[in-house]
Amino acid sequence: MKLKLKLNIREKLSEYKRIIKIARKPTMEEFKRVSYVTAISTLIIGLAGFVIELLMQLIGGI
Repeated sequence: MKLKLKLNIREKLSEYKRIIKIARKPTMEEFKRVSYVTAISTLIIGLAGFVIELLMQLIGGI
């Protein structure tokens, strides 16, 4: 059991090491694009939640 756990931990660490090696810092353009998409998505989800809450208050009389 302990041997298998050690192998799993070593496997995971080697996978993480490989990912760190191939990862790179995003360019400013990539960062701006991801930030823009994240902000728009957050606004859309928030607006949807607001509309649902408003409808629930109007329909349910809560």
